[in-house]
Amino acid sequence: MNPRSAHALLAGLLLSVCLPAAAGANAPSTPDPLAYSQVIQPFLDNYCFDCHNTDTRKGDINLEDLVDVGRADHDGRRIWELVHRQLRAGAMPPDREDQPTPEERAEVVSHLRQRLTHIDLSKPVDSGRVTARRFNRTEYDNTIHDLFGIRLSVANTFPGDDVGYGFDNIGDVHSVSPLRLQLFLEAAETVSDFLLNTGRRLEMNRNEQGVFFDRIKVVKSSDAGVVLDQKGWMSVEYETPLPGTYELSIRAWGLMPDSVFKARQIDELNGWPQFPNAFQPGDSEPIVPLEVWVDGQLVDTLHIAQGLSSTDWKTYTTNRFPLGMGPHQVTFKLGTPATLTGEARDAWIADPPRLGVKEARMTGPHAVDRSALSPLHRRLIEIRPGPDRPPAAAAREILAELLPRAFRRPAAPGEIESFVGLMESLLANGESFESALDGALQAILVSPHFLYRLELGPDATAPDRIRPVGDYALASRLSYFLWNSMPDDTLFALAAEGRLDNDDVLRAQVARLLADPRAVAFKEGFFRQWLDLRKLRTLSIDKARFPVFTEDLRADVEQETLLFIGSIIAENRSVQDLLRADHTFVNDALAELYGLPLAEAEKKEKDRSFRRVSLEGLPRRGLLTQPSILMLTSYPNRTSPTKRGNWILEAILGDEPPPPPANVPQLEEAVANSAALPLREQLELHRTNQTCASCHATMDPIGLGLENFDAIGRWRTTDAGAPINASGVLPDGNKFDGPLELLGLLQERDEDFVRCFTQKLLTFALGRGLEFYDRVAVDEILARTQAGDHRILDIVTEAVLSRPFRLTRGDPVHPPLTATHP
Repeated sequence: MNPRSAHALLAGLLLSVCLPAAAGANAPSTPDPLAYSQVIQPFLDNYCFDCHNTDTRKGDINLEDLVDVGRADHDGRRIWELVHRQLRAGAMPPDREDQPTPEERAEVVSHLRQRLTHIDLSKPVDSGRVTARRFNRTEYDNTIHDLFGIRLSVANTFPGDDVGYGFDNIGDVHSVSPLRLQLFLEAAETVSDFLLNTGRRLEMNRNEQGVFFDRIKVVKSSDAGVVLDQKGWMSVEYETPLPGTYELSIRAWGLMPDSVFKARQIDELNGWPQFPNAFQPGDSEPIVPLEVWVDGQLVDTLHIAQGLSSTDWKTYTTNRFPLGMGPHQVTFKLGTPATLTGEARDAWIADPPRLGVKEARMTGPHAVDRSALSPLHRRLIEIRPGPDRPPAAAAREILAELLPRAFRRPAAPGEIESFVGLMESLLANGESFESALDGALQAILVSPHFLYRLELGPDATAPDRIRPVGDYALASRLSYFLWNSMPDDTLFALAAEGRLDNDDVLRAQVARLLADPRAVAFKEGFFRQWLDLRKLRTLSIDKARFPVFTEDLRADVEQETLLFIGSIIAENRSVQDLLRADHTFVNDALAELYGLPLAEAEKKEKDRSFRRVSLEGLPRRGLLTQPSILMLTSYPNRTSPTKRGNWILEAILGDEPPPPPANVPQLEEAVANSAALPLREQLELHRTNQTCASCHATMDPIGLGLENFDAIGRWRTTDAGAPINASGVLPDGNKFDGPLELLGLLQERDEDFVRCFTQKLLTFALGRGLEFYDRVAVDEILARTQAGDHRILDIVTEAVLSRPFRLTRGDPVHPPLTATHP
């Protein structure tokens, strides 16, 4: 983009932020300058200061020393936002205190909202500043894949990513500890070694997944391995880094038939974790066939000999077989000897020997078709010095292609030459060209310009300078938002032409990126974090209390929610359909949980495939009655109306309740002697503590409306032997009876939900928490999507077109500390 165009664009953007909000936006009027002294302060004096003053500070809230919103600092604004939420919800003052009239409450709420949301549009609106973000684990692996065309899951060795505002891509909470730096160095070494030595053997040990894999159907399992019978199988997923030929090495042993164990009175259960075999020297040794299936195809049958115990295993290796790059499902099954026929075969099947699998290890690729490699990968292994190509020229030729893609922007002057110089110094020390290239490649992969998303541009350090982020940074913002990975060739080309920061071009690119298979990262990244679905995998469930809960069901409830969300996205439905849609996706296990009839009543094996079903006639709609959400908002052994209500207020309606006051007993303590009571009565006991009552009055009615769903999401009608009362009154006075009526009332707050969703989405897209001035952008997104009933892809598109996404504020450089001497 030429300077004149850049200046014109910046002027247009700055002009637009000085204009009033788009028609239809719910822009509040200018605050009354006298309202604070004449309305708000007298209200606080009458109804709030007795409990929230300098001395008392109930809930650790002191309102007496607060200054007017317009002059309040960041912490002060947060307290005013809390006051506004509590007054608007009717949660304060507590019921035992003097109450304002409805007119008094409404007037104060209105004035507070005006003050909290007012922005002076006669001045340029702050676009905010995004702290430089390093890759999270997902972004690292995805970027390595898209940069080089290889699948290496190296980031799973990194520490877990810090989370801010509910997401793991927030720059303000990212840090680089010495451990993480060391692991970055090791990952760079692994990636470089693999790229430059393509064709070497890679060992991908899946012992742990083999033994403890969630979906195994086995007789027994332990640290010793797994034991399979005629009906059993074990499945493990491997991810191959490149297309090529691979082989499996399996440590296994055979076990005698069950009849031999019984005849010799060997109790196999007492032998764990070492599994004893009933085999004895001198026995005829039945060989056990082990079938190895890959992606549904039989690739080899191994013949496993008997062992004395689970420690007496041998290693067996399959023939080599071709695989493409990516995930593959490897399944081990007990086979039947092909030589047996007739009665001998029937006898084998009736009383077969069994199979123990200790470990499975995949190695490869043993042969790689170089034509299947990415162009950049081929360049790394094919360009070498020669008679007409000096080492420096070969290095420059490689780096000229590698560096701009790795740094996701054109190389700065002298940048390529600095890495060429590094290679030349290594060559001068006697290193080979491959070794020197390895050093340069590792240096690139640990550079901040690779590991961080740095948004460099003119006036980047001017603290008051609002400017476009630049086409290359915009390409990265877009691709990491929707793909969790680096820009592709199309985005790079548009950035190079200076055409990306154009409304029509951006709209087209959003549609293209969302239609790409890589857009699954958006569903996985944003929705799984917004809804806390990641916690499902480690969520504790009391299986003694809920024996129907299995590890399969744990995975199924998450898959149901992701399929449901995927259908809303694919059909570009209103974001409100996330709460009101009357369909979901079930397999046989979930159909039983929902009380739906199975396709075949007498199935011996449940069908794990999912199908779309209607919820007509069921007391369920949308996300809030799906088992995944109901499990996440429960305790391991019981429901929690408070957790459910709190989660809905925070994640769905954007009304984050304050943290519980210090020194207030948890519900378990408060009702220690009343466990036989239904949960509603237990909560009423807890609310006798007036410090707790105000917040619980907001949260508990919502959660109690979902009490018909137990801790794993099943419908029930009784609790502790008493009929469940799922009726209630919300703080605004609206009454409901049962979950459907509650959901209907929540849907009446559709504006709150759509605003909350938009705020969460913009937080994820920007990689920073929203500030009060971001309300302008949120209002514009809502106004521009209102005519289409706030369709989900329209909101995504408008988020990308918003000013905070396309503009940035300078990042001031702090001067270095200088020593002073007396």
